[in-house]
Amino acid sequence: MAKKGVPFDPDCAVAMQKALDRIRTYKGSSPVLDPQSAFVVQQIVLDALVCAPQPVTRAWVSFSLAVTGRLVEWARTVGEDVVAEHLLSAQTRRRFLHLGCGDYTDGTRRNYRSRIDLIANAQAGVVPTATAIGLRQNNLPVEPISDYDVATLWVWAQGAKTSMQREKMAAALVLGLGCGLTSAEIAGITAGDVLIDEHGAHVSVVKRDPQNTITGTRVVTCRAVWEPRLIALVSGSLSPAHTLFRPCHTVPLSARNVQAATADVQHANRPPVWFSPQTLRVTWLVAHLTAGTPLPILMAAYGVKSIEAIEAYLVFVPTPDPAQRAQTLRGGVA
Repeated sequence: MAKKGVPFDPDCAVAMQKALDRIRTYKGSSPVLDPQSAFVVQQIVLDALVCAPQPVTRAWVSFSLAVTGRLVEWARTVGEDVVAEHLLSAQTRRRFLHLGCGDYTDGTRRNYRSRIDLIANAQAGVVPTATAIGLRQNNLPVEPISDYDVATLWVWAQGAKTSMQREKMAAALVLGLGCGLTSAEIAGITAGDVLIDEHGAHVSVVKRDPQNTITGTRVVTCRAVWEPRLIALVSGSLSPAHTLFRPCHTVPLSARNVQAATADVQHANRPPVWFSPQTLRVTWLVAHLTAGTPLPILMAAYGVKSIEAIEAYLVFVPTPDPAQRAQTLRGGVA
């Protein structure tokens, strides 16, 4: 039976991890590539995962590896530089399709051109808007993490192998589960964006348009359970300009690289439950919906203007028992 369109797993986070495992074991076929060439293929396809369907399918990964592997093998044979920037340039892609795929059928060449262009766009940071990152197929919402798994994730993050991995995961968990931020927002938060006062710990989030122009800011107050951890992230010697996700840097990563870095740490340190920044954000949202946070306050903190961005997650809010429903509808009178 063909595996076209079949995801590695119905769960987006698990499928992504299995895709990562498959890519990292790629060695080429007919012929097997040398280790350096195989590594170049792996890195190019890893960067292109942001454009993959969600959950990631076996066919998407296999074809992307095959096309990129063929490109690298051709480049090595004809003496081209085997580095991503050169391989994915417009000129090299044209030469490859004309010279390296000359014996292929027109249909195969069209498929190769379509995929190699997609991969090149991903390398340049251009992601198709139709790709629903963080959403399951059929527009089903990402499921939140259980309270138990949230607790075990923090313990797991503190036990990561390197200090850099621990720092990245601490920031991702605190800003995702404590403040409900997106990947891009997690990447850009600096120590100077965190305000601590008598009302709690707050994060100032910059809003940007597609051209990366600042269009405004919103302030998100951290959930109380994560507040001490957020304060701990900024209470050391961190300067205001340094990012929380990479404390030694002032230049933020892209959203795509935050997603990839989060996946890489999980690959190196198997977590109790697989997750993505979107999973953390959804978990924060559902926690507020369950607690009864007023929708105008929640929507402003979530950074959306339409309730449609939230209503899909109402299915994860526990149904109160009849007595609780009656008490709530009476206005909270016991």
